[in-house]
Amino acid sequence: MNRIRYVTFLAGILAAGLPAFAHAEEAPGAPAGTPGVPAVPATTTEKPESIKSPAGSAEAAAPAQDPRDRQIEELRQAIISLQKAVLAGQAQPGKDARDLQIEELKKVIEQLQSRVEELEKRPATPPPADTTPPPAPGPAGAGGATFIPNISAVGNIVFGAGDARRVGNRGRFNFDEFEIAFQDAVAPKLRYDVFLSAEKGEEWKLGMEEGFLTATALYPGLNARVGRIRVPFGKFNPLHTHVWPFITQPSAETALLGPDGLISDGALLEYTLPTKGFFVRGELGGWQTSSEAEDGLGFAAGELGAYSGRLWLGKEMGRDHELELGFSRYQGRGTVADIGRRRVALNGVDLTYRAYPGPGRTFKASAELIDHQTDVPGGDAHRLGGFVYVVYRMNQFWETGARADYTKFAYPVDGYDWGGSLFLTKYLTEQTSLRLEYQYANSPLLGSGNGIYFQILFGSGPHTHNLQ
Repeated sequence: MNRIRYVTFLAGILAAGLPAFAHAEEAPGAPAGTPGVPAVPATTTEKPESIKSPAGSAEAAAPAQDPRDRQIEELRQAIISLQKAVLAGQAQPGKDARDLQIEELKKVIEQLQSRVEELEKRPATPPPADTTPPPAPGPAGAGGATFIPNISAVGNIVFGAGDARRVGNRGRFNFDEFEIAFQDAVAPKLRYDVFLSAEKGEEWKLGMEEGFLTATALYPGLNARVGRIRVPFGKFNPLHTHVWPFITQPSAETALLGPDGLISDGALLEYTLPTKGFFVRGELGGWQTSSEAEDGLGFAAGELGAYSGRLWLGKEMGRDHELELGFSRYQGRGTVADIGRRRVALNGVDLTYRAYPGPGRTFKASAELIDHQTDVPGGDAHRLGGFVYVVYRMNQFWETGARADYTKFAYPVDGYDWGGSLFLTKYLTEQTSLRLEYQYANSPLLGSGNGIYFQILFGSGPHTHNLQ
């Protein structure tokens, strides 16, 4: 009988204390006298200065314990005690008043279990706000700059075979070029791009293919570039060799712009017009031509000053195809054999069509026409060259295409070169690929013949180029 009285007394205490647990959890530190809430002394995790844990101690590092965890554990222990009391009461034989008490105790247990489940479902107390002070701001004007720039590397290995006059270094693999790129922002709306290139000629040479600063948003739609730049003449000249869809350079580019393309030191302004429905960009530049003309190939003018202009138009023809048209001019003065210093210019027009027939598939057709213009006594001497190519990417791994070339050589060199090529590319990744190209070319000056080329391109890093 004493056991039953003890259990009844314990159940009454727990039942009476249940609201206090609820209010203590919902409103800790409520002032004394609040209706329905017992007087509970306010608690705080702040310690007096004299007993605060030293910095870095285990107590300081340990996370604060949620007070509801302690309440849940106490309720669980109470439930266990009550369950033991109920079992002890049920073990006594006979039916008397104790059965009634046992039923009441069962109800109390059910209420306590419901309370535990309710507490467990509530979200945990949010962690204390992070009071760590923000890092000190860097020097004024350093926005966007990082300690380590974006660094990329691209290698180009080519194997050539065929007629000796058309294929240089035939019969062996040649590491033609290795390019390293450094790119990063140095201030708000200001970034740099530097491309170092090691090329194999008679011996390896390391030089800067491009290196320039780009200032964006000088005015809405207006950007500027300053430094050594592949001149934005046409669509093909600004491209680096590792982004060509084929291995060999079109003969018109070699004959009229140069074996390494047209590269100059100077400044360029780019303005994108705020037109709707189509793209319009105008580009104006002032230069000193730095690329060299070799054996009558290339642009031998503008070392003391040149100017360029380009108008670039683009239009989406539908959801999956687009058309681009461009007009370019580059003009300078240079020494022309037998007649002295004269004005020399390049005029170009380019047309590009792109289509996206399905997932992972693209089709591109591009053509360029170049006019090499030389001021000679009695008028201008014009030499024309051009090329057209088509590329079809069947999926993310395979791409194929064909190209046709024709050009005359710059004044005063006589002669022409024409030919064509077929090419196939296997992409291992977007930066690493294997490419095969067959080319036939015919030229009284450079010779006629067949060539077969195999290329291994590999790279790493976030290599990027300007919009082409």
